[in-house]
Amino acid sequence: MKTRELSNNERAIIERVAAKLPATDRDALINEMNGATVVEESGDGGRVVFALQNYVRPAYLGQHSYGVEGKMRDADGTEISVILYADENNRLLELELLRWGEGNLQAPNFGTLKFY
Repeated sequence: MKTRELSNNERAIIERVAAKLPATDRDALINEMNGATVVEESGDGGRVVFALQNYVRPAYLGQHSYGVEGKMRDADGTEISVILYADENNRLLELELLRWGEGNLQAPNFGTLKFY
């Protein structure tokens, strides 16, 4: 699979999620982000998986969100949920942009991004 560097938008999302976490978790997440690369799992960018430096992921046993959900709008106004996931070892795993309408992501408007 082809890997790439994180985009500015991916970095911004991770940083904004991290800002809502306790200090220890925040620092760990930022540190992992700085050594991560991305494998795109969907053609529209709606799901990316992170590869972490010097970390061999165990066999999949589940995932969980960091407990911070974002929302933004797609180009046509459709709502998108933004969810950052960790693996069972609480290590950065995946970023998912879930479009709540028909069709693929078009052009997410990151200027509308809010976290709760």
